[in-house]
Amino acid sequence: MENIKFLNPLKVNKTIDIVYLMCPMHIVSIKKALKELKEGEILEVLSDFSHALEDIPNWCKMSGHEFLGIIEGDDYLKFYIRKSQVDSFNDLS
Repeated sequence: MENIKFLNPLKVNKTIDIVYLMCPMHIVSIKKALKELKEGEILEVLSDFSHALEDIPNWCKMSGHEFLGIIEGDDYLKFYIRKSQVDSFNDLS
């Protein structure tokens, strides 16, 4: 979890609520949402899945997207991802 950065609120281009989703659906939902964004745009992901603290930053690193950090909410975490030009895992659905 050394990749975790706590942020102040930032401007996002899209928000997805994946509260109650677990592996692998949380990553599948993120990948689908990122396909709808342009390079450089920011996705906000709302999740309460405890493993997301490791899964989302690690997936970003493997797929080439930039993990910006998180904001802690009352009932969930907000994860922020900047879409990169190339998705290293573009063969996954």
